[in-house]
Amino acid sequence: FEPVFENGNLALSASNDKFIRFNDEDDLVAMDDRGTEGNFIEIHSNAKLEEQGTIRETEINYVKKYKKFQDKKLRINQGDIKNLVDAKKHGSLHEALLDRREQIKTDRYCK
Repeated sequence: FEPVFENGNLALSASNDKFIRFNDEDDLVAMDDRGTEGNFIEIHSNAKLEEQGTIRETEINYVKKYKKFQDKKLRINQGDIKNLVDAKKHGSLHEALLDRREQIKTDRYCK
């Protein structure tokens, strides 16, 4: 499926370049050539706690989630966070956070 954004709405295009919708029997079909009201979908999600707040707070919550606190000290990459801001805009925040954790080897999962 490929997302198609039009006038603030979202529709999904199938591999046959037709838009998907539910028919009268509640089956998912891909038959429409154009995106109409029946093809638009709404996606609701709850932002995870670790993604709320500032970028610095997000990084702290992310490190706390995976760190094993034997020495009770929180180690965070003190480098520039501009790449995290850019990553959040481009949708690759978790990958950037993992890279930063890997740089300072904060936990046993980053090796």
